[in-house]
Amino acid sequence: MIIKLLVAAIAIILGALTQYEMEEDILLIEKKAALSVNRIKAFQLLSDMSNYKHWFPGVVDFEAVDNMNIALGKHYREHQHWFFYGTLEYSYVITGYESPRYISFVSNSWWQPRIEIVLERRDGSDKAMYPTSVTYRMFTRRKSFFVNYILVPLTQLSHSSKPNLFHFIFAVI
Repeated sequence: MIIKLLVAAIAIILGALTQYEMEEDILLIEKKAALSVNRIKAFQLLSDMSNYKHWFPGVVDFEAVDNMNIALGKHYREHQHWFFYGTLEYSYVITGYESPRYISFVSNSWWQPRIEIVLERRDGSDKAMYPTSVTYRMFTRRKSFFVNYILVPLTQLSHSSKPNLFHFIFAVI
């Protein structure tokens, strides 16, 4: 009887946490790197979404759905492999595009990710060697406390053990 009450109490608490929402999108991952190429070349590489599979863990393919040039509203299809489930398909849409500075895209998958990539000119003593900085941020648009306090730490833990998301960039450049 006590176990049933305890399970019911946990279920009620988790249910409440999934309903109570944060005010802003929740940051899942933030990675930064200094690149040895100019912003234009780096942006060309990063905005070619077919390269996404080379530097983001689990992505099998990221392909255009339509024939339009990359711009706001362009659609993509991603296939991502989950070790516990297999390969799933997600749809993405470009929501921000300012060449050679910024690109963002979102998906309406269960995780509701919003990804933004920002490229800037660097200042400092090593700017001649590494003239461009890139910042990659992944947010979830799911704003529940449950996501923030349970799923976010698990995601961050899983990505902390992976190689730098930008290893592909350094290998190509």
